[in-house]
Amino acid sequence: MSQGQSTDKRNSGTDGITARTIRRLVSKFKAGGSKGLPEHKKPTGPHHKLSDRSATLLKRAAEANPALTARKLRESNTEAFGKVTVRTVRNTLNKRLGFQNVPAAKKPKILKSHEGQREQFYKDHIEWGLKEWKQVLFTDESTFFESAGHPK
Repeated sequence: MSQGQSTDKRNSGTDGITARTIRRLVSKFKAGGSKGLPEHKKPTGPHHKLSDRSATLLKRAAEANPALTARKLRESNTEAFGKVTVRTVRNTLNKRLGFQNVPAAKKPKILKSHEGQREQFYKDHIEWGLKEWKQVLFTDESTFFESAGHPK
């Protein structure tokens, strides 16, 4: 073995590059100078401003409390999110993590008159037994669709 080959073998063990690759690169360099060496290629795929760890923390926080805004999510953990903008947090939630940006549903407020109506309902039906309650169908205000697509 020549001196160059033993050096190649020593380098290949530490760098994770095979000895054959090192010999090929050395011979290209000797033949054509730096023109024979391969240039560094940029990694493919999108560049993310938030690391995978930060994105996971963001996902957990959003799943734990879906009502939080992107601004509040960013302010809740400044160490993990660093100096990213609210728009970056929003884009990460929408594009990278698959959350949808929809406003919360509007719900009616419970007024004092509603409290009285509830109390009256309770007083009227306190004596009901299991037989009467089985005949009641409890529903909410959701719209249900039949197979033809007509609301019912």
